Amino acid sequence: MDIRAFSAQTKSMRLVCVIFCIAWALLGASTPPRSAILPSAKHIYPEQRLSSKGIREIRVSGIKGQLQFRGSKRDSNFKLHVQHSSHPDFEDWQLMLERRGHVLHLEVLSLQHGSKWREQLSEDKWPEFDVEIEGPSLPAVVSWREGTLEFNRWDANLEISLTKGQVRLAGGHGDLRLHGSKVDINLSSRHGQIMLRGETGKVQLQSIEGDIDINWLQGQLGLTDCRGQVSLDVRSASLEVQGGSGDLRVALQKGIGRVRDFAGDVRVSGERANWKLKARAPSELHATSTSGPIELEWEGGARVFLTTTKGKVTASKNSYLHSAQREGRRIYAGQKDGTLKGEVFVRTQSGPIFWLESLSQ
Repeated sequence: MDIRAFSAQTKSMRLVCVIFCIAWALLGASTPPRSAILPSAKHIYPEQRLSSKGIREIRVSGIKGQLQFRGSKRDSNFKLHVQHSSHPDFEDWQLMLERRGHVLHLEVLSLQHGSKWREQLSEDKWPEFDVEIEGPSLPAVVSWREGTLEFNRWDANLEISLTKGQVRLAGGHGDLRLHGSKVDINLSSRHGQIMLRGETGKVQLQSIEGDIDINWLQGQLGLTDCRGQVSLDVRSASLEVQGGSGDLRVALQKGIGRVRDFAGDVRVSGERANWKLKARAPSELHATSTSGPIELEWEGGARVFLTTTKGKVTASKNSYLHSAQREGRRIYAGQKDGTLKGEVFVRTQSGPIFWLESLSQ
């Protein structure tokens, strides 16, 4: 296969196209001898540089491998590092780098199979491309089948679609929209709105400033010191929210839900979920469950209302909670003294309620 490097320039300088292919080995790609090639061996291409002038968006479409975005405020050019599988089965694949108008496209493609590769190739025939992009942060749209996606100090909006793998994002600001199937996600120290949609995997968010909207089927979810309006809709999971502030809305059908020391308006609900909650005044906390238990540890003053239809309420003996029977429901209500006051409302159908006094009071 010959080397193909295309550079088409119109009068308005609107199109620049370069195709990376396996024959780039002739230009210095590090390639082991054919007899020594293993499926995991990689071609390593020389660093490429591309001016960012006039580019407003980046679009990446890949199949398998690692993709890294590194934001840099010191350089107006993009630096591109590429590796890919060097096994003979993958010689038909290439990475196309093309500028179309104001958009920079990077696409992994097969000349032989074209768009039919999904139907014609088994997963073990998918090539691995490792791509690293370093340069000025621009809005980016990434579509990737399997692998690891990393974003460091990327100060622009991101839209990501990943079928299987990991997403790691550290630092920077800008909104994030992510759709995944079997995906582990780790986000930290990010400013901007976060929207996550997925089926299964482990999700960890730390020190996020901005609204968070997560819809997840099952897995593990953890949020630490996140600030903003937070909405979590999960079917089955082990879920933990530690610290943070703003408004928190959690719907968990089954699993274990832990919320500790989130300052603000907290509302949790579930069918069979096991809730373990810790909060303090002047927060407001509303918790509802069908059959799952709710355990609440409260610190500070509050107006308290606990009610259940068929469940049992367990509370330490005190003078401020008064029990009553009303319309088939057992009710415990009262005013708890404290310098700061909040509001507590807990309701279940058949799940038990445990009201605990904070030991730090």
